[in-house]
Amino acid sequence: MTRISTCIITLNCDKTLEICLKSIKHFSDEIVIVDGGSTDNTIDIAKKYADKVFIHKWENNFALQRNKAFQYAKGDWIFIIDSDEFVGNNFGNKMRELIANHKYIGYLFPRAWIIKADDIFHFDRQYTESNPLNPPLQKGEIREGLRRGEFKEGGRQPDRKVSGKTCQTDIPGYITAPPFNQVCMRMIQKNIVNKFQFIAPVHEELMHEFYPDVGRGRFAVTRTLPIYHLCLLKSREERLNTVKYYESLKTNGGMPELYLYEDYNYETELLDTTNMPDYALEFINAKTCLKEREVVKI
Repeated sequence: MTRISTCIITLNCDKTLEICLKSIKHFSDEIVIVDGGSTDNTIDIAKKYADKVFIHKWENNFALQRNKAFQYAKGDWIFIIDSDEFVGNNFGNKMRELIANHKYIGYLFPRAWIIKADDIFHFDRQYTESNPLNPPLQKGEIREGLRRGEFKEGGRQPDRKVSGKTCQTDIPGYITAPPFNQVCMRMIQKNIVNKFQFIAPVHEELMHEFYPDVGRGRFAVTRTLPIYHLCLLKSREERLNTVKYYESLKTNGGMPELYLYEDYNYETELLDTTNMPDYALEFINAKTCLKEREVVKI
């Protein structure tokens, strides 16, 4: 049977790590964690689920930690996930179906940046293009979504809305507009990993050390298996600190358009929660204050 090693790097992430580990434990033949010297409960949580937990002093370099985790993995395939991410209930079975096709050496997955339900303003909107995390949409099809007011000099402009009926929801959403509709390399054959490595201290990329285009055409993108990202549920202050820290690691690495999303124009979809673990939904909903919102046509 094909063995999957799941590799995770950690540092003071006890609020989300258990959600991550619960979601991947059933399909991971081996869980490898490389920790940077956590001072909270991260190590205790890691030891409950992981087969291997290693401590490597944090050197302000995400790529360095990921490459170390790769070295400890013994599976045929390596799955990469962050400590503040999780996957759906059917992810493991679907992923094994993918890797049974030996045509590809790696897979890229969409990443759903989850936001709180109270950040979602609902309206009926006509789409003319497909969304990677939902079934293809037909021209003119209506789906519930969101359009925030544009952020201009002097502050955010009012959200576009007209009078209409109200609704209440505890369903979280995710941001769909670029750069949030990204796909990420998260699954790769172990024997190929020896020829590749992560580079860059932050927002690291997996590529061949000398020939970045090696493997072109042998990686596949799957649009139907999202990896859910919990980062945007943090307080604004925490996310602002993240921006500052990432900027200190790499010029333009702060990416406030990602982490301070409320300062930018963005659109969302409601999440399909039918395949989402209950414990993850409980965590997300605990961050949400329910309020009535207006459903309008634009």
